[in-house]
Amino acid sequence: MYPMLQSNSSGRSDGWGSQQTLHYNKKHLKTSRLFQESRDDQPIRYHLVHDLLYPYNPIVRPVYDPHTVTQLEMQLYVSQVLEMDERMQRIKINAWVTLLWEDEMLSWNESEYGGTRSLKIPSDLIWLPEVVLYNNADDKYDSFVKEQIAVIYSNGDVMWAAPVIFLSNCQVDVTYFPFDSQQCQLKFGPWQYDGNELKVNGTGDASVFTSDGEWDMLGLIATSNVEYYPDHPGVPYYDVTYTLYIRRRPVYFIFNLIVPCVILAALSSLTFLLPPESGEKISYGISVLLALTVFLLLMAESLPPSSVIPLVGQYHAATVVLVTMSLITSVIVINTHHRGGAGDPLPPWMRRFILGYMSKIVFFKYKDLRQPRSRKLNLNSGRSPSCLRYIECNNDRQSNGVSNNPDNKGQQMSQRDSPTMRLLVKEVRKIATFLEDNKKDDEMKHEWMTAAVVLDRFFLMLYICASISTVLVIAARVDWTSML
Repeated sequence: MYPMLQSNSSGRSDGWGSQQTLHYNKKHLKTSRLFQESRDDQPIRYHLVHDLLYPYNPIVRPVYDPHTVTQLEMQLYVSQVLEMDERMQRIKINAWVTLLWEDEMLSWNESEYGGTRSLKIPSDLIWLPEVVLYNNADDKYDSFVKEQIAVIYSNGDVMWAAPVIFLSNCQVDVTYFPFDSQQCQLKFGPWQYDGNELKVNGTGDASVFTSDGEWDMLGLIATSNVEYYPDHPGVPYYDVTYTLYIRRRPVYFIFNLIVPCVILAALSSLTFLLPPESGEKISYGISVLLALTVFLLLMAESLPPSSVIPLVGQYHAATVVLVTMSLITSVIVINTHHRGGAGDPLPPWMRRFILGYMSKIVFFKYKDLRQPRSRKLNLNSGRSPSCLRYIECNNDRQSNGVSNNPDNKGQQMSQRDSPTMRLLVKEVRKIATFLEDNKKDDEMKHEWMTAAVVLDRFFLMLYICASISTVLVIAARVDWTSML
């Protein structure tokens, strides 16, 4: 009722006469006899499967003429980027793969089998093209075409389609991390079948791509190539290379790497606002520096060890340098603040440059406490202004009672030259000298403290300008148009 498919004897010359084929036929001989006894009771597709596979040898390339080149068309549809390991330089994707080729041994007349147009069978029962991922990063090079379902059409066309997870090497460029775009290549082709036996052509697109939240697909380009390898010189090998263009979503890294660094850089500016006498300027700056170091280590763990420093790494490094410089300036300010206690006067050049020019730049109003003195101590006369006031008051009191008496004038002169009065003048002079020295020390301390405040404010302005300049320089190197 259902005729057996006839095969061309000339097409078996490349394998059917081998000893392995004889064993293959003997193994199915008993099954074939049992099938012949009950073939009228089986469905049409059962008969079709038997008629196709009984004389079929899956280890031989299915062509009648061994000089015929099998044309293989590969279609790759990237579904999702599962993982991008920047440190190991690998990418893991989920792809839908479709392979199309013609099997000259698997064709039938639809009218003889009830109009059956196609048939689905396990792919291990038929010949499969040898397609491997050349830049495979997995531990094994297992063929991904096995243990799947293949669709056979009546004209001999075979379609193999299945989802496959590929782990491939990918040269990651982290220069613009986390605002980077990557190009990853997947190279597919036969390992044993040369260009005289199997020719591969490839197509594909990203129409089924679903983002994992970190990567977006920009495009997919397939390129067919002919390569000549040193282990088999002069023999062409066909392959197809798929180039994936993907772009990273930077939102996660902005909020977890960049924003904390910006906040720490802003907090570091508060170091300049702490008064030097608080004793917390250095410890506060060191705490900020340690926090920045922790973020720098976290970022370094996720990036590949290479000579290329990413943008976020450059910003972190620049911020660490700025915070370190702020610690150095804090030491200078604290040293300047406490120099007045050593009794050293402020040098004229510092008074002219810091208290004169620099105070105007930072909008600080300096008030000079040094006042011109109309009276100076006359150590030669043995009198001081305080002593003179005391004597004048004493004379006034005496003149109220005895100023008109000529006899009292000599008594007054004798009182002035008395030992008690001389001792009193001496002690008053000591007190006046001590007060004058304290006043000079306070003026020197005030000048040093004022210079420290001016320097602190000036360093704050330099830090803010440097921080803003760093952000602008880093932002100018980012291709913002590609992110829109």
